[in-house]
Amino acid sequence: MPEAFTYHDMARMIKARIRDEGADYQLVLHPCFSQMVYKTSVPKSQRKAGGAKGKQMIKHPEWFEPDPSKGSYRNLKALSGTEYTMTRGDGLDIMDAPTSMSFRIRPEDVRSHGKNLVISLRPDLHIRVHCFLHGHVLPMSTAKYTATTRRWHKSGASIRATPPHIPVAIIGKDWNIVVVDHNRLTQTTFIKGPDWRDPTRGPCPITEPARFRSKLMGVPLNGAPADKRIYNWIIGDQKLFNGMGTSHTNEVLHRVWIHPDTPARTVWASSKTGIIDEMLKYCQIALSQEYCHFVRPSQMDIPLSRSRLV
Repeated sequence: MPEAFTYHDMARMIKARIRDEGADYQLVLHPCFSQMVYKTSVPKSQRKAGGAKGKQMIKHPEWFEPDPSKGSYRNLKALSGTEYTMTRGDGLDIMDAPTSMSFRIRPEDVRSHGKNLVISLRPDLHIRVHCFLHGHVLPMSTAKYTATTRRWHKSGASIRATPPHIPVAIIGKDWNIVVVDHNRLTQTTFIKGPDWRDPTRGPCPITEPARFRSKLMGVPLNGAPADKRIYNWIIGDQKLFNGMGTSHTNEVLHRVWIHPDTPARTVWASSKTGIIDEMLKYCQIALSQEYCHFVRPSQMDIPLSRSRLV
């Protein structure tokens, strides 16, 4: 599952493909690659092996996302007024905006925040993406995106068996921003209003180190759960440890010589400040010049300002 460093890198890759002055983009949704839903009340004789409580996974286009706002496209109603229409053809659902509807996106409109990637389409309209497993948000050339969508239509097999799966695409003239998710687990939330933050997640240790430290320092020495290991507490409480996943947490604990199975309350009472300091020290590596060399201007097709790489 992507963690803070991964979302930070995804934002840097996307920013590097957007011109400094910004460019016009259009939003396209492909619900056929969104989350599958369960059909309830399946007769016992028709249930598949392993089906839980009479629910069965359905693999038919018409049963994907009957209410998109509850699955892959959360709060889709935020797009009301943009006159989106749903078309269906060759088994491929496309939710597209009219040609006249476009969004001006600049590099600063793309940001990471812990385990979320945020793209601001307008000051009052944002897309917040949270990926699971192997889901990613990446830049893709228009030529490659066009070839991919053509292959979906021409494939003799099921469209869902023809990767890459792209539930969300933000289409530009030369480069696009696409959500690639073979497992159909990514959550894309549409937010109307100035505040794009996720209320279930705390400050980001990479972009908001001071707020991250303040939040954790506010947890008392006996404030850690008594019934959890330190590892489980950190990866499970994203309101406190936003962006910290399996690899980040294990690395930090290794650096402070704490075993992941140590009771959380015991460790927090004795090593609270050391853990917080090491978390921030580790996460700030993402902003170092040594780390940022993975995105080089010489590899890009458009002029880049050096400040965009940090």
